[in-house]
Amino acid sequence: MSNQTQPNVPQRDTTRSDRLLALTMLAIGFGAIWFGRDISPMARVFPTTMAVVLLVLSALLLCKAFIRRSHEAPHETGSVPRRLLLVAVILVWGFTLNWLGFIASSVAGVAVLALIGHFQGWTPRRALTYGLALLATVAFFYLLFDVLLDVPLPAGTLWQRL
Repeated sequence: MSNQTQPNVPQRDTTRSDRLLALTMLAIGFGAIWFGRDISPMARVFPTTMAVVLLVLSALLLCKAFIRRSHEAPHETGSVPRRLLLVAVILVWGFTLNWLGFIASSVAGVAVLALIGHFQGWTPRRALTYGLALLATVAFFYLLFDVLLDVPLPAGTLWQRL
Protein backbone atom coordinates (compact mmCIF):
# COMPACT_ATOMS: atom_id res chain seq x y z
CA MET A 1 0.00 0.00 0.00
CA SER A 2 1.49 3.36 -0.94
CA ASN A 3 1.84 6.29 1.43
CA GLN A 4 -0.54 8.37 -0.67
CA THR A 5 -3.42 6.11 0.37
CA GLN A 6 -2.47 6.26 4.04
CA PRO A 7 -3.76 9.58 5.39
CA ASN A 8 -2.09 9.26 8.83
CA VAL A 9 1.47 8.82 7.55
CA PRO A 10 3.31 12.11 8.08
CA GLN A 11 4.97 13.41 4.92
CA ARG A 12 8.04 15.58 4.58
CA ASP A 13 9.48 17.44 1.64
CA THR A 14 12.91 15.98 0.94
CA THR A 15 13.92 18.53 -1.68
CA ARG A 16 15.69 20.84 0.77
CA SER A 17 17.50 18.01 2.55
CA ASP A 18 18.56 16.53 -0.83
CA ARG A 19 19.99 19.90 -1.85
CA LEU A 20 21.82 20.30 1.46
CA LEU A 21 23.21 16.76 1.28
CA ALA A 22 24.33 17.24 -2.33
CA LEU A 23 26.07 20.54 -1.56
CA THR A 24 27.77 19.05 1.51
CA MET A 25 28.99 16.05 -0.47
CA LEU A 26 30.19 18.32 -3.29
CA ALA A 27 32.23 20.29 -0.74
CA ILE A 28 33.69 17.07 0.69
CA GLY A 29 34.54 15.80 -2.80
CA PHE A 30 36.28 19.03 -3.77
CA GLY A 31 38.02 19.05 -0.38
CA ALA A 32 39.30 15.51 -0.90
CA ILE A 33 40.77 16.48 -4.25
CA TRP A 34 42.24 19.71 -2.84
CA PHE A 35 43.87 18.08 0.21
CA GLY A 36 44.95 15.06 -1.85
CA ARG A 37 47.22 17.18 -4.01
CA ASP A 38 49.89 16.99 -1.28
CA ILE A 39 50.30 13.21 -1.46
CA SER A 40 52.19 11.20 -4.04
CA PRO A 41 50.52 10.61 -7.43
CA MET A 42 50.29 6.85 -6.82
CA ALA A 43 48.69 7.28 -3.39
CA ARG A 44 46.34 9.91 -4.80
CA VAL A 45 44.65 7.58 -7.32
CA PHE A 46 42.13 5.95 -4.98
CA PRO A 47 40.99 9.04 -3.04
CA THR A 48 40.77 11.08 -6.22
CA THR A 49 38.73 8.39 -7.95
CA MET A 50 36.34 8.17 -4.99
CA ALA A 51 36.11 11.97 -4.85
CA VAL A 52 35.21 12.15 -8.54
CA VAL A 53 32.52 9.48 -8.07
CA LEU A 54 31.21 11.47 -5.08
CA LEU A 55 31.19 14.68 -7.13
CA VAL A 56 29.31 13.08 -10.04
CA LEU A 57 26.69 11.46 -7.80
CA SER A 58 26.28 14.62 -5.74
CA ALA A 59 25.80 16.71 -8.88
CA LEU A 60 23.15 14.25 -10.08
CA LEU A 61 21.36 14.46 -6.71
CA LEU A 62 21.49 18.25 -6.83
CA CYS A 63 20.05 18.30 -10.37
CA LYS A 64 17.31 15.89 -9.30
CA ALA A 65 16.49 18.05 -6.29
CA PHE A 66 15.98 21.10 -8.54
CA ILE A 67 14.04 19.23 -11.23
CA ARG A 68 11.74 17.26 -8.96
CA ARG A 69 10.37 19.91 -6.62
CA SER A 70 7.42 18.10 -5.09
CA HIS A 71 9.25 15.01 -3.88
CA GLU A 72 7.69 13.87 -0.63
CA ALA A 73 8.58 10.88 1.47
CA PRO A 74 7.28 9.41 4.69
CA HIS A 75 8.95 10.63 7.84
CA GLU A 76 11.46 7.98 8.84
CA THR A 77 11.73 6.69 12.35
CA GLY A 78 15.01 5.67 13.85
CA SER A 79 17.70 6.74 16.20
CA VAL A 80 19.09 10.13 15.30
CA PRO A 81 21.78 9.89 18.01
CA ARG A 82 22.90 6.54 16.58
CA ARG A 83 23.14 8.04 13.09
CA LEU A 84 25.12 11.01 14.39
CA LEU A 85 27.42 8.68 16.33
CA LEU A 86 28.15 6.71 13.16
CA VAL A 87 29.18 9.91 11.39
CA ALA A 88 31.25 11.01 14.40
CA VAL A 89 33.07 7.66 14.56
CA ILE A 90 33.94 7.83 10.86
CA LEU A 91 35.29 11.37 11.31
CA VAL A 92 37.33 10.39 14.38
CA TRP A 93 38.60 7.34 12.50
CA GLY A 94 39.79 9.54 9.65
CA PHE A 95 41.45 12.04 11.95
CA THR A 96 43.25 9.35 13.97
CA LEU A 97 44.78 7.55 10.98
CA ASN A 98 48.07 9.47 11.14
CA TRP A 99 48.29 9.29 14.92
CA LEU A 100 47.28 5.65 15.50
CA GLY A 101 48.14 4.23 12.10
CA PHE A 102 45.95 2.41 9.61
CA ILE A 103 45.68 -0.91 11.43
CA ALA A 104 44.97 0.37 14.95
CA SER A 105 42.55 3.11 13.90
CA SER A 106 40.74 0.79 11.47
CA VAL A 107 40.32 -2.03 13.98
CA ALA A 108 39.05 0.42 16.60
CA GLY A 109 36.86 2.22 14.06
CA VAL A 110 35.14 -0.85 12.65
CA ALA A 111 34.66 -2.29 16.14
CA VAL A 112 32.93 0.86 17.38
CA LEU A 113 30.87 1.10 14.17
CA ALA A 114 29.73 -2.50 14.66
CA LEU A 115 28.77 -1.80 18.28
CA ILE A 116 26.78 1.29 17.34
CA GLY A 117 25.23 -0.09 14.18
CA HIS A 118 24.18 -3.49 15.49
CA PHE A 119 20.78 -3.34 17.14
CA GLN A 120 20.11 -7.00 17.89
CA GLY A 121 21.29 -8.81 20.97
CA TRP A 122 24.91 -9.82 21.30
CA THR A 123 25.86 -13.44 21.82
CA PRO A 124 29.39 -14.80 22.20
CA ARG A 125 29.10 -16.51 18.81
CA ARG A 126 27.89 -13.32 17.11
CA ALA A 127 30.64 -11.24 18.75
CA LEU A 128 33.27 -13.77 17.63
CA THR A 129 31.87 -13.89 14.09
CA TYR A 130 31.75 -10.09 13.84
CA GLY A 131 35.22 -9.76 15.32
CA LEU A 132 36.73 -12.22 12.85
CA ALA A 133 34.89 -10.63 9.92
CA LEU A 134 36.04 -7.15 10.95
CA LEU A 135 39.65 -8.27 11.37
CA ALA A 136 39.51 -10.02 8.00
CA THR A 137 38.13 -6.85 6.39
CA VAL A 138 40.90 -4.67 7.84
CA ALA A 139 43.52 -7.27 6.85
CA PHE A 140 42.10 -7.43 3.32
CA PHE A 141 42.29 -3.66 2.85
CA TYR A 142 45.77 -3.53 4.40
CA LEU A 143 47.01 -6.23 2.02
CA LEU A 144 45.22 -4.63 -0.92
CA PHE A 145 46.63 -1.15 -0.43
CA ASP A 146 49.98 -1.71 1.26
CA VAL A 147 51.12 -4.92 -0.42
CA LEU A 148 49.29 -5.21 -3.74
CA LEU A 149 48.84 -1.55 -4.75
CA ASP A 150 51.93 -0.30 -2.85
CA VAL A 151 49.98 2.63 -1.41
CA PRO A 152 51.76 3.89 1.71
CA LEU A 153 49.49 3.60 4.74
CA PRO A 154 50.14 5.59 7.91
CA ALA A 155 52.13 3.63 10.48
CA GLY A 156 51.09 5.94 13.32
CA THR A 157 53.15 8.61 15.03
CA LEU A 158 52.11 7.19 18.41
CA TRP A 159 53.96 3.93 17.75
CA GLN A 160 57.05 5.68 16.42
CA ARG A 161 57.50 7.46 19.77
CA LEU A 162 57.38 4.23 21.82
